This record gives sequence, structure tokens and C-alpha cells, in this order.
Amino acid sequence: IVDSHVHLYPLAVSRDPVGWASGHQESLWSQLCTRRRNDGRAVQGFPTMAQLLFDMNEAGIRHAVLQGWYWENHASCLEHNKFYASCLQAYPSRFSAFATVHPAAGEAALDEVRRAKASGFSGLGELSPHAQKVPLDDPIWRKILKLAGDLRMPVNLHVTDPNSAAFPGRVDTPLADFITMARDFPQTQFILAHWGGGLAWAEEARDLPNVW
Repeated sequence: IVDSHVHLYPLAVSRDPVGWASGHQESLWSQLCTRRRNDGRAVQGFPTMAQLLFDMNEAGIRHAVLQGWYWENHASCLEHNKFYASCLQAYPSRFSAFATVHPAAGEAALDEVRRAKASGFSGLGELSPHAQKVPLDDPIWRKILKLAGDLRMPVNLHVTDPNSAAFPGRVDTPLADFITMARDFPQTQFILAHWGGGLAWAEEARDLPNVW
């Protein structure tokens, strides 16, 4: 069994999610990752690497693909990628990892994609231009998607089901935008998280061979 979508965070983040988010100006992540269910239980867990491996063993999961996050700041992307690089180095047979970037960093974001590839990362994600406030015609965003295709690094994108209920931190992700990206970058493989927010059942998405 391979779990293709696992979020794991550096120890400083897991120890004090709210404090870390405040100090790093990551308000959206704080909203999404500190939510609680109606019975008071936390929606998001914050295991250590050791606890994740223990849970994987208990569940019979051989391999996990560590997904980054659609951070609002370049520094947060670098911190998360550095942590994932250490996970890959420590347990290369148990983990793969996707790197996170923010187009606002300009050419530095492209350098980070290349560095991630050289460090053994398998793809990019989980990204969200909508949550990261990046227009789809942003030139750096488009260069990132082109570079991902050139480097054979699939791109995992967050997609919100348009019919889902409102919740704190919810960001609309128009399904037509993902169709546009897939058609504009046919050499790039796109993984649309959360069943593509319903896109899997859309007639116009059925002829997109680069969407998963």
C-alpha cells in the first residue's frame, strides 16, 4: 500500500502550530490546520516522523508520499522543503516527497524547483495558486509549470469541491482553471487532490491525458 498524500511538518511547527503560523505570517494554514470537529477533536494531527512511521507500520502502509503545503511565504516553503529533504535522507525506502514553492519569490522559486529535483524530490505540491493568491497568468507560475514538465515532476494541486460546505479558510478553486492549466501545459502531469473537487466527472475533463 502506498499513501500518496501525507502532510508532515517540522517539529517546530507541530509543537506550536498557532504560534509558528503567527510568527511566519501563515494565517490561512493556521485557519485550516487548527480546526476542530463538532465534538472538539482536532481535524489535523501533527505526528513526528517516528510516529508517522509507527502508524504506517500499524496500518500496513509500505510507502508514503509527503506533500508540502501551499504556503503564503517563500521562507516557509524553504523550511518545509529542508525538512522533507531530511526525511528522504533518513528513510529513502519509506518516503517520497513533493516540494513546495511560491511564485512570488520570482526566479528563486525556479531555483528551488531545480534544487528539489537534484535532492531527490519526486514532484511539486501540494500547491494552490488560488490560496497563494497567484493569478494563472503570472509569468513565474507559468514557468514553474513548464519547468515541472521539463523535469518530469508531477504537480499536485489543491482543489476544493464547489459544492462543499463553508468552513474557516475555505478558498474557491474554479474547476475551469485546472482545465486551462492542463491544456496550456500538456507535458506536465497534474495530480488534482481531493478527487479534483468533482472535476473527475466533468465532461470537459475527459480528454485530458495529463490529469490524474
